[in-house]
Amino acid sequence: CRIDPSAFPNPFKLSVEQIHIAYSLPADAQVDIFIYAPDGTLVRTLSYAPGAPGGAVGVNKVVWDGLNEHNPPTYVTPGTYNGDIAVSRGISCRALVRMGTR
Repeated sequence: CRIDPSAFPNPFKLSVEQIHIAYSLPADAQVDIFIYAPDGTLVRTLSYAPGAPGGAVGVNKVVWDGLNEHNPPTYVTPGTYNGDIAVSRGISCRALVRMGTR
């Protein structure tokens, strides 16, 4: 399965811009995007249900606002983040997209 992810603007300015992650799905599927800090720490998980925006067949565009999962959320520090995109439900594939913050 190929989902050909991209991210823009890249890099993006924290607290001012959001990064848009685009990918294409061959069928409705559960999509989980795991965002990792430069040191490999998981900072955020974005999840999308099959058929819903982010998990629908065709091109999907989702947004990461640069926030982590702390309570309360805070902006991550500038650096290069990896987005591990995991797709499941009838199809199974993974892809990596790099995102820079400034």
